Amino acid sequence: MTPQQLTCRRRTSNKFLLSQLSCYKSTLIEKTRPDSPKMMASFVGLLLLLATLMQSSIAWPSGHPTNLCDQKEPNHGVPTMIQGGDTSFQVSATQSKDGCKIRVCVEALSASSQFKGFFLKGLRCGPSRKDFADHTGSFSNNTLGTKIICPGNSAVTQNSKALQSSACMDWRPSGMDCSGCVNFCATVVKSFELYHYDVCQRVMLQEPTTMPPPMPTTTPTCSADPCAGNGPCPNKQVCRLQDVVCVRAPCCPVTQCLRGCKPRKSKEFLVSGNCTSTKRLPRKECDGFCASGRMCQVTKTRERMFIFRCDGGVKMRLPVTLHQKCKCQQVPTI
Repeated sequence: MTPQQLTCRRRTSNKFLLSQLSCYKSTLIEKTRPDSPKMMASFVGLLLLLATLMQSSIAWPSGHPTNLCDQKEPNHGVPTMIQGGDTSFQVSATQSKDGCKIRVCVEALSASSQFKGFFLKGLRCGPSRKDFADHTGSFSNNTLGTKIICPGNSAVTQNSKALQSSACMDWRPSGMDCSGCVNFCATVVKSFELYHYDVCQRVMLQEPTTMPPPMPTTTPTCSADPCAGNGPCPNKQVCRLQDVVCVRAPCCPVTQCLRGCKPRKSKEFLVSGNCTSTKRLPRKECDGFCASGRMCQVTKTRERMFIFRCDGGVKMRLPVTLHQKCKCQQVPTI
């Protein structure tokens, strides 16, 4: 092998395509006469080499072109084997708890089905559910080896030539509407000659459910004196503590609001000796509850004359003491 041929073999980059053709052409001309059949066969080989190098130069190892966001087929420039609906790949979608975020993944279903590239979009459901021009929502938080492209961050593609088993990213709907339907569709490239299109997953969005607030974890404490300042009772009632059977700690006393000290009105026949009033007379008796150490007592009285009928039918006027006011007073100590 001549040094010139060795140099030609080392130049395999697409960047040096023209220099390779020139190099091989000059090598063949040196070794072959221009009018021989071998020369014609060599030119045919050069044309095949050119087609192969052009094929690899049109591929997109850095991802789907940003100027072809509405096109789902890869722009490989030569006829390729198209295979849709295949079971080698799938698109999975998992909705988060807040209802407005979906984790979308493009996945290979086996180790032999690793892919070199993909192009994923969230599409509106309906008649155009697989039309890449009718996209909705935006992507974020993509994994390593992928990138977000297209207006509104509406699509995701690969950004390297490395084989991948899965690629995941987050998707959120446009605006604040977390209901409806979205169809995630991907074109998955397994090799330059083979790609899978319309690998889709349909998802019904659900509004987030509001959870009840958590129960307080603090332990309630008992008041030192629940009846201090008459507790929860109004002015004309008295706060008393009830006897409580403790079931679960803390065992706090229970308050009870009772009738306070005041005159209780009534009408009844009064008896004085062997005489009885001729009619029911108004009476006021001091009644009610007081705080500990106090009693409900009469604080004001007055006398009135009423007619009584005595034995033998004799009528006479007799004085009667009526209670006017009552008050809780300290019990005198002996």
